[in-house]
Amino acid sequence: MELILNHHFFLSLATLLFSVQTLSAQKVRIDVKDKPLNEVFLDLKNQYQAQFSFDNDALSNCSVNSTKEFSDLDEAVFELAANCRFSVKKTNGVFIIIKSEKLYSLVGYVKDAKTALPIANVAIKMGDAGTITTKDGYFFLVTNDSLTEVEVSHLAYQSQIIQLNTNIDHQIELVSKNIKLGEVVIGLGQSDASSEDANALKGRRIVQARLFLNINDLLDNRPADEISTYIKERNQGLNITYYQLDVSKEKGREVGKVFSFSDETGFYINPRKPKLRKRANFFEADTIGDFIHFITIARMRVAGNVIPYRAEKLLHKRTGKVEGLTRVRLRKLIADDEQLLEMFNNEKGKSAKLASYLKEYYLRKKL
Repeated sequence: MELILNHHFFLSLATLLFSVQTLSAQKVRIDVKDKPLNEVFLDLKNQYQAQFSFDNDALSNCSVNSTKEFSDLDEAVFELAANCRFSVKKTNGVFIIIKSEKLYSLVGYVKDAKTALPIANVAIKMGDAGTITTKDGYFFLVTNDSLTEVEVSHLAYQSQIIQLNTNIDHQIELVSKNIKLGEVVIGLGQSDASSEDANALKGRRIVQARLFLNINDLLDNRPADEISTYIKERNQGLNITYYQLDVSKEKGREVGKVFSFSDETGFYINPRKPKLRKRANFFEADTIGDFIHFITIARMRVAGNVIPYRAEKLLHKRTGKVEGLTRVRLRKLIADDEQLLEMFNNEKGKSAKLASYLKEYYLRKKL
């Protein structure tokens, strides 16, 4: 009796193993339209007695469209998961579906097709995600695909939709919409601007400048005053531009020291809080997480000579402390994001992309 039981036991075990092997080799056809991935896997589970482990809510956000025959169940599961940016681990016959950990960095530089100068605040849109270029024209994005389609747009330039490969740094050229200066002046209330007016306004523009006396007033949007004036752009060398307001001496004495001013396009700061006058310099700035970021020129003495160099600065919103944004400092700031830190360490041309990585760090913290 015992021998008969053992015989039946081994026969059943052999049949089970044969069934598993047959299941693995059986062709699988997927014929669905706009069906959530979790429901597709549940159908496979019921039809082929397969075992799955996955986050039901996460998979429900991806719809499957397929009319394909796969060579076996493994091929079907792995390909369907990959198309929805999930990866698969098969352990003891169970398909474990997890969010793909493979990420790519998408880095580029946007410039004017005619002048070759960098363009700031260009929108780089990739599906529901996106970013804008820095003051120096650089952008940085993280994607799950090695080849990504993005839309590149700016109010003053013609938009583009292009394919970007994550293996290289991209240089994108945008063509101006050729808005005439006279048309810009119309927007400022001077519709009858002549060519002489245009020449007079070259290098400066009219703004409604809101003046802020300190960092807290700026962050809380509490201007001390608002004036209509010209803003003048000056090049400080090393591809750095600073800005001055064309104010009268009387107005300067009335306002006193100013930390920042803003207009319809952005805001500008000088942490030293100079007295408001025509020669007071302000630097274009943007907010990145806990900091206000700006670029200026610093100087160092080498062998008795003063050497200017381009310096990125961070102004801490809470303390008001100013520090340099260097490669060493960035590594400390993003140290708790090991994946982003590794991407930065493998990056080429790190010094030109410090602000982009810091923006990406704070963006990822919000997710």
